[in-house]
Amino acid sequence: MIDFRSLCRDLSVPMIESGHHHVHHGWIQIHCPFCSNGRDGWHLGFNIQKGNFNCWRCGSHRAWDVLLKLLGSEMASKKAWAQYRLDHSFTLEVTKAPVIVRRKTVWTPPGIGELRKPHLDYLRGRLFDPQKLQDQWGLKGTGPLSGTSWNWRVLFPIHNARGHIQAYGGRAIHKDVTPKYRMPDNKNLPVDPKQLLYGIHLVHNTVIVVEGPADVWRLGPGAVASLGVDWSLEQASLLKEIPRRFIMFDPDRPGQKRARKLAEWLGSYNGETELITGLQTDPGDLPQQYADDLMRDLKGVAQ
Repeated sequence: MIDFRSLCRDLSVPMIESGHHHVHHGWIQIHCPFCSNGRDGWHLGFNIQKGNFNCWRCGSHRAWDVLLKLLGSEMASKKAWAQYRLDHSFTLEVTKAPVIVRRKTVWTPPGIGELRKPHLDYLRGRLFDPQKLQDQWGLKGTGPLSGTSWNWRVLFPIHNARGHIQAYGGRAIHKDVTPKYRMPDNKNLPVDPKQLLYGIHLVHNTVIVVEGPADVWRLGPGAVASLGVDWSLEQASLLKEIPRRFIMFDPDRPGQKRARKLAEWLGSYNGETELITGLQTDPGDLPQQYADDLMRDLKGVAQ
């Protein structure tokens, strides 16, 4: 790890440690030399404790690559590395990430079939219209399966932006089953799961970003789910291409924290980004009429 604060001070690299929406406790921000030529934005952050670099716009970068960009030559970078390195046991050796051989076809959960009475009862119990959901989202189901965590789940196909199915997820219909949501193993997906946004194939110029598939079912076309409270740069990069963006995560503290970070990241790009707060319940548990009116208002504001 390097003493990046001292490096910036000694070499006159502009930096900030507070007073900007991109700065968080324990981080130093500089103008990113990768996506803004080091001129504006304070997008590139350095974590003082962990020693890693991450840009709000273009993602993570190795310390050595940051030095090369900032200093302009390998000789100057090696000199700075030797001078400001804190952990002298650390080397510049690069380890390669494991290669994942992905499927060329979409993996389907065992026992996939049409929705049965228990699935329909579960959806009606949550005040959904099962027929409407089947028509809009192509829901399927599984029944009793031994030796697998895919038994008795409502299955939902996940499409890419072009409308091609990339994976099937599953929501347990019984209360005590964990995990509530199930995704295929990474190796069983034709794409990195971090690139998937549930519902993206039905989005046009306005998107409402929520956490889970049930939230999308309640709101309808135009909503997408990040498939959890954690979102990825790949997902955010898809969202930044949509002109009007509303972020509406669950009202709990983790959801609101991650929603703010996503709104801040998207706010650096052209278009409109708005963070929706004040909900008393998860979007998936809203009364249907309220959800319909909310979507109508959001799309109306965005027109």
